[in-house]
Amino acid sequence: FKLAPEDSGVERINFLSTTQQKDRLGTSRQHPLSDLLYESRIVYLDAPGSFELKHDFPEPVETLGLWVSVDGDDTGSNFDLRIDSITLDTVSGSK
Repeated sequence: FKLAPEDSGVERINFLSTTQQKDRLGTSRQHPLSDLLYESRIVYLDAPGSFELKHDFPEPVETLGLWVSVDGDDTGSNFDLRIDSITLDTVSGSK
């Protein structure tokens, strides 16, 4: 946040995540740690192996950052992760 120009800032941070709980697929929430953080569970993982996470933003975004993370803090889980490819597509429109 300190690196942003004075007249700008972060409006919202969207976490697009996977879930192993089928009833949570498609759910979203405001994260309890900050009113800037929102989490959407968009891919259901029913077994280990390859998967594709794809998301189209409904409105154009001015700035996009990509953060890849695994989280096993609460369960003491271990992970092996291999990323075969990352593709970011942009669509330019006229104003």
